[in-house]
This record gives sequence, structure tokens and C-alpha cells, in this order.
Amino acid sequence: METVIAFIEEFIAQEYKASVALTTEPDLHLLETDIEILNQFFQGLDSGLNISSSRTLEEQDRVIRQLQPRVLFQIKQYAHSTLGTIYRVYLSSTFREDRDYFTNFYIANTGKGLKIVARYHICNTCNGKGKSADIICDECHGFGWKWRGGQQLNILGTLVTVRKFEPPIDGQHLQEYESV
Repeated sequence: METVIAFIEEFIAQEYKASVALTTEPDLHLLETDIEILNQFFQGLDSGLNISSSRTLEEQDRVIRQLQPRVLFQIKQYAHSTLGTIYRVYLSSTFREDRDYFTNFYIANTGKGLKIVARYHICNTCNGKGKSADIICDECHGFGWKWRGGQQLNILGTLVTVRKFEPPIDGQHLQEYESV
């Protein structure tokens, strides 16, 4: 678990650096390098950060006031039937003051070491609950999260352990956080 924690903390720092640079760094070569480093954390998908041909530069202080490094809430370790050990990492968005679930990254040990192999975002319709008005959510089909790239992981396997870092503020997310 400690290596996964170090991996995700390094990812969070690199993502924040690249996100700020995306609209503040005038040197395209440096920006491309930051994004390449970030994309090395992934397998089968990428970070989603791309350099727009129409990008405009902003003041770094302004961008820093709008963004934050993602908040790490918890990591759940599972014994998956085909991937072996996988880690489900609960994170916020990169927008300043966000303290709720937004993204799940799934991390697995690959031939190239630890990599993010899947990305899911919280379902906007049911807010991660899997149900809307006591009916299975049509948007996420009861999972509570929507697949956004990489491997589709419909069955996670047996929960092995949970490591908690910071509780989310949304009541529903907090209830899930405290349930394990």
C-alpha cells in the first residue's frame, strides 16, 4: 500500500504542475515535457490534458487561485480475478475548494510497474449512490460511477483493505467513506 500511496501522491503533484503550466507556461517544450511525464502514470488511457492550438496564457497567480492538487480521500485494495491486486483511489477534482468525490482511478501493477489503468467519474445523476428515487440509476446502471477511460471494471473483486486520508464534506460521500 505504501508504494501506491507514494505513486498517487507523485501523480497528484505532477498533475497539478502540468495543469497550472497548461495555461501559464509560454515554453511549449517545457509544457509538452510536463504532460509527457504525467501521461507516463497511465496505461491504456492518458491524463486528458492536451495543448490547445488556441490556448491563451493567463497569470499564474490567477490560475493557482482556481486550481488545487486533488484531495486524496481513500484507497481501497481489491483482489481482482484477472488483474490481481487493484487499488481504487478516491480523489476530488482539481478545482479549488473541491472537497468531495469526483474521480476514481484504478491502479494496477503492470509490466511497466504501477499504472493508472482506469478512470471513473462520479455519476451526476445519483451522486455515486447507484440509485435515484430508489430505482437503479439509468445513467450509471447502479454502479454510482461512470467509466471515463481505460479498462472497464464492472466487478472489482474482494475488498482486502482500506486506507483513509481525509473525509469528504458531502453527506452522501461521507457516509460511504465512513461505511468501511
